[in-house]
Amino acid sequence: MSEVKMPRIALGAWAWGNDGTFGDHYTADSLREVYETAMANGLNLWDTATVYGMGTSERIFGELIRNTKREDVILSTKFTPQIEDGTPQAMEHMLNGSLNTMHTDYMDIYWIHNPMNVERFTPMLIPLAKSGKLRSIGVSNHNLIEIKRAANGLVSITRFCRTWKLCFPNCVK
Repeated sequence: MSEVKMPRIALGAWAWGNDGTFGDHYTADSLREVYETAMANGLNLWDTATVYGMGTSERIFGELIRNTKREDVILSTKFTPQIEDGTPQAMEHMLNGSLNTMHTDYMDIYWIHNPMNVERFTPMLIPLAKSGKLRSIGVSNHNLIEIKRAANGLVSITRFCRTWKLCFPNCVK
């Protein structure tokens, strides 16, 4: 895994989901000006999740980044345990769906969205990181005890991204 240079600001897209819980009926066309203005001003870290609109947010990103050089955008998405498919390859399946939807072959940051079954899912990050599909991994919406539970199976923890998020950019030695 390679180190991802983190900007100070991430732009979140939970409201782009159109699932009736958050957001509105957004489309790539309605958000293109937001995306282009942000990118033109150096705001290139975008955060989404498979669960946001059950893929709608990721589909919008996939459309928006089609004409952007991949190295110019930092993509962050999340594995959400509550919607996993129940197979031993659940995380890989969800990640591959995200990669396909966003038209990329790697994710800059891949998070476990919440602490549900964190001991089961955290080790699943390691082979995905070794495969080159993930540049950084982490946990989201975990408290300190839950972060320690997640970190139990990883080699090292090297950086806090936020007080409530922890990145593991070099967990695989």
